[in-house]
Amino acid sequence: MSGSYTTKTTIAAPADAVWAVINDLGNMDVATGMADKVEISTRDGVPLRTLYLTPALGGGVVAEKITHIDNAKMHMNYEVVDFGPLPATSYKGFMKFIADGDKTLLDYEARYEGSDIEALGAMAKGNIDMLVTNLETAVANAKR
Repeated sequence: MSGSYTTKTTIAAPADAVWAVINDLGNMDVATGMADKVEISTRDGVPLRTLYLTPALGGGVVAEKITHIDNAKMHMNYEVVDFGPLPATSYKGFMKFIADGDKTLLDYEARYEGSDIEALGAMAKGNIDMLVTNLETAVANAKR
């Protein structure tokens, strides 16, 4: 079965600061609450982000290939390639960060396939909610 999740969410921080944090692929501030450890390597010539999930999320390891980064437009796409405990057989994420004064609009879409579409949709929503909080916190901490 396949499904998707889309959202447009406001991040209470300027776009250039948000982009600096999200574009630092190994930044643990971004992964807080999701992963205890993040490793960056390459696979097939593109960045690979390996997330060691927290025990609260069931543990295990998930790896994402960063398939597109456009610094000028602040776009980033990724594809999960090692699913660990996720009930997915395919998962792709598409993020656009849009400047909106002293805030940022995150335009996000996930497309996925797997055995539990409802769980994948809930996971996508939960991850974005956590990401927004983490980005706001990371930007605020960087200003100190």
